[in-house]
Amino acid sequence: MSKLNYIVDHPLPINRNFEALKNLGLAYIQRYAGTQWTNLNASDPGVTILEQVCYALTELGYCNDFPVEDILTRPDGKLMMENQFFTPEEILTTASVTTNDYIKYLIDGIDGVTNAVIIPINDTPYNLNTYQVYLQLSEDVLNNHSTNADHCKTAFYYLNKSRNIGELFLMPQVLQPKSYTISGYIDLKVEKGLGTIIAGIQNQIRQSIFPDVATEGYTQLMAKGIAINDIFNGPLLKTGWIPTSALVSKKNALTTIAISSIITECISVSSASITSFDDKDKVYSQISSIDNEILYVDLITSLTNGSLELYYKGKKLSLPTQENQEYVIPDNNILPGAEQQLQTPIPKGRYRDINSYYSIQNTFPEIYAIGVNAVHYNTPQTKIAQSRQLKGFLTLFDQVLANQFSQLANVGNLFSFKNTITGVPSQREEYYAVQDAFQKIHPEYPVPYLSFSATYFYQTLYDIPNIRPLLKDNGVFNFSTELERPKQKEENSWLAYKHDPYNAYSWGLMQLMEDEEDNLTRRNTILNHLLARHGESPEVIMAIIESTVYSGSVLKDQVIFKSLYLQNLDLLSYNRQKGYNYQEADKISDVIPEEVPKNFEHLILGGYANDFIFNSEKIDAAEKLTYQDFINYSGIELKMSLLFGLKVLYKNFIASTICNYGSTIYSNISFWIITQRQGFIFIELPLLLKTVYGNDIINKTENILECQFDSNSVLLIFPDFVPEFITDDFSNRVALFMQDTLPVHIDYNYVTTGWELLTEIIVAFSDWHNSLRYSPKPVLSSREKAIVLLDLINELKPKSYE
Repeated sequence: MSKLNYIVDHPLPINRNFEALKNLGLAYIQRYAGTQWTNLNASDPGVTILEQVCYALTELGYCNDFPVEDILTRPDGKLMMENQFFTPEEILTTASVTTNDYIKYLIDGIDGVTNAVIIPINDTPYNLNTYQVYLQLSEDVLNNHSTNADHCKTAFYYLNKSRNIGELFLMPQVLQPKSYTISGYIDLKVEKGLGTIIAGIQNQIRQSIFPDVATEGYTQLMAKGIAINDIFNGPLLKTGWIPTSALVSKKNALTTIAISSIITECISVSSASITSFDDKDKVYSQISSIDNEILYVDLITSLTNGSLELYYKGKKLSLPTQENQEYVIPDNNILPGAEQQLQTPIPKGRYRDINSYYSIQNTFPEIYAIGVNAVHYNTPQTKIAQSRQLKGFLTLFDQVLANQFSQLANVGNLFSFKNTITGVPSQREEYYAVQDAFQKIHPEYPVPYLSFSATYFYQTLYDIPNIRPLLKDNGVFNFSTELERPKQKEENSWLAYKHDPYNAYSWGLMQLMEDEEDNLTRRNTILNHLLARHGESPEVIMAIIESTVYSGSVLKDQVIFKSLYLQNLDLLSYNRQKGYNYQEADKISDVIPEEVPKNFEHLILGGYANDFIFNSEKIDAAEKLTYQDFINYSGIELKMSLLFGLKVLYKNFIASTICNYGSTIYSNISFWIITQRQGFIFIELPLLLKTVYGNDIINKTENILECQFDSNSVLLIFPDFVPEFITDDFSNRVALFMQDTLPVHIDYNYVTTGWELLTEIIVAFSDWHNSLRYSPKPVLSSREKAIVLLDLINELKPKSYE
């Protein structure tokens, strides 16, 4: 049946109610000008002006009521999502944190793994956070013993891709079946299809002990009433979603009463009575297993040896033949003919051309002489002057209205994570070359270098009929180097004026609209809102970036760093506690350069140079984090480097050092640290100590080596010859950052050291780092390299805190 359209008889909201707006306007007129203006009839010119403005306001109100997805839809029909919104799967998920997260991660990522058990190992040197993983494999994989070891090795590498800081995984093991037969009887509801029935009972028992878990589609889980928080609570999976409620613990004990109840739950079973569990002539009423075992009830053997009997209406049934033992268990998680939906649907909107403004001067009666054909070549000068006087008055209303339409049309830019591109004013060609889509359509906005991340948007009114004579310096381009006809010269002059972003009209608009301090204050408020919307405390971020410098302006620096943080928030949030993947990280150089390269600024910050003009586009690109970054570094390293502005700090220090002294050991070490390690050396002591002990992490056959720092901590090593790193302000900001960012069970140590010891640590750290991933047959083992690094760490002098 087609949808019925009907009109609801109720008043329009005031922003779309012409009569209400007009009456409100008349009330203001009577209040403030009632003694001078008494003719408020429809024939009065003032009332006509009021009506035209009210009509325009209803159009603005109509546009204001568009759905958000319509306002944010581009002309090509696509929603403005990038640097505007994160999808739920991008911002609500996190790299694995809990044991349930890791179980989901393994089930989704390793073929053949149907469930897993993760057990903390408490008895290790220094009580390191170490975990043993036991895999439950599907029956097909489990029967192929030659591949079990491969699955364990694959799972080990996969776990280390999502390893948290300070956490260590031992080589996973496969759960070993602990098999029993059972004695008793089962009374069935049917006697046909015994093979399928027995297979169903066997599967029911297996799933009751430790169920197989499979991923499901987003729409399937929503249909089951699973909350969104439960669906997205955990890692981003590749094949679907696993709600936490689907994970249950492995049963390590089973009684005869319990197994009887499990069998009775089968749809084809009427009743069951199991009297005992049997194992090699021993009889038990209860069975149990340990962490690396899984209970298995062998139903077929129980039927074959006669300890278990099947009945139907009092008649004992014979064993099924080989043919009817074959069965297929349906997968209830997959809808026939349907593909699992992995992502949430993105809203679709309808493009609305909100920014295009149609002047109210086009809708006035012809007698007002302000329309397109109102002024002719033979119009008396008095009439022209009167027309222009009224046009100037109405243009004020036009400008306010047009700016409101632009403000609404640019809501996406207003709440964007990115700051407006400022351009380069030295060359006009360069300015036009870096314009975004909006700026290419409106070349007069913004005048470069005078506007930074605009919060008020406006547009020029060149399309108003006969507006040119009212605009300041409109004849500035009335010249030509070529011979032109007067009419052609006038047209070219007007076109040049409109395309000039520096013309007096455009300049004046900007001066009225954008005061830099107010603009930056508003932009900071907007970014604070965006941070809070994503669960980030603006106060904490403000305290961390308090002394971080990019442009030299405090307000502008706050805008820059909040913007950069929001642009990278999806990856930083997802990997907030993740350690680096030491098995796949890129190799780092153990050689400090003898001289800083001449293009060091480009190598550090993509060529950005602060020449009194801040180029947001280059900084956004230079600070953009990638997935590879989170393989090479922990999330904490990348977040700290970004919020503390270490790239620009080191760039400035190197430039200053070279300018004053030439290339020195200080500048050389600084260049290595910022290009190889994000500005400081970050050492996970649990990983270092595990490398020292190897397999003895459990056996403990050797004496424990001395380590002056807490074993469950991370070490942050900074050069003491960079002045900022030895200040109390910097160390206090590091303390706040670590308190807000580090997992609660991990501590940290902030250390600064001189170039001599730092040089040795760089070599030892590089050798140890590379040996974990790139050296299958090193001259020295990873253990020996770790011991060298540990000895150097013990020479560091920890910073004392009050």
